[in-house]
Amino acid sequence: MAGSEAREQDATEGLEYDFFIAHAGGDTAMAETLYERLSTNSRPFLDARCLLPGDDWDVELARAQRASRITVVLVSAQTDAAFYHREEIATALALSRSDPESHRVVPIVLPGWSDDRMPYGLRVKHRLSLQGSGSIDAVVDQLLDLLLQIARRSSQGVYDQRSSLVLDEHFRQSRHILTLLRTLAYDRLIDIDIHKELQREIVRDIMLKAVEESGADGGDADD
Repeated sequence: MAGSEAREQDATEGLEYDFFIAHAGGDTAMAETLYERLSTNSRPFLDARCLLPGDDWDVELARAQRASRITVVLVSAQTDAAFYHREEIATALALSRSDPESHRVVPIVLPGWSDDRMPYGLRVKHRLSLQGSGSIDAVVDQLLDLLLQIARRSSQGVYDQRSSLVLDEHFRQSRHILTLLRTLAYDRLIDIDIHKELQREIVRDIMLKAVEESGADGGDADD
């Protein structure tokens, strides 16, 4: 119970996850591959990896999706027959319609899927694809870029135009460092737990550093 209460508290203080991976049971292997790749540079949620023994999975899945910035929907030939997967899609769309700035829905089309069978509400969403020449690495890079773009857009809504160059530089440097850390982790040149902690701190500190430097620049300009 203590673990569940702690996770609930985290969710109330801010978004606990960057990505909620919604998938049909038949696509678990692809979902786990995506989770592994995303986890080196972000905070994904996947039921098979994040649920604890004894958790009420229906309660925890709903809570985790609400506490995520982006729902990533794996769309495949398995989707039509996957009742709970379709429920997660409906929830994601409802969250996005309620507050588009706080929740985004990104479909990822898997091989063998036909566009004319796209679930209701997803057809109008710009999608990523693993069909044809689409690769998992390219999809992961696009999702991580999206995460940084969302953070940057949120920042620009708060700070004046003078700080935009400072923000641009922070995001450029942060993305370079995250890419380097991911390479080191893939090559086993850095401990995976240390790597995950470092990347979490980098993502969390982007806004704080931008605020500090834009404030410092403003002080110099006034002098």
